[in-house]
Amino acid sequence: MEHLFKQIYVGDFKTPLPKVFAVIALSPSELTETRGIQFETMRDDLDYCKGALLELPDGQQFALRSYFRGPNPDKTELLGDEHSKDAAKDTRRFLSALGMDKNLVLFSIIEHPY
Repeated sequence: MEHLFKQIYVGDFKTPLPKVFAVIALSPSELTETRGIQFETMRDDLDYCKGALLELPDGQQFALRSYFRGPNPDKTELLGDEHSKDAAKDTRRFLSALGMDKNLVLFSIIEHPY
């Protein structure tokens, strides 16, 4: 399966990514199975989570995160740059790169992600 993104080591991120752009109705294990994304166990300011850092061909980065003890460990947050100049456009690009069906997008910062 060819992807419109490449995965990079979480420690190599260069963009601040704390803003949730969307919530996807797939767990990290489902994203690994369907998209080949490998999640790393990490800890942020809130708790332990599984995370993956992805990069578009133009170098723009986005991330996926799911907390172990969060209210929805079977769902995954799509994170983008909190200083994005066009978060709606970025959200569309990230979801498109993931090949995400609109029915799997539970929440998005934009009303119509496609």
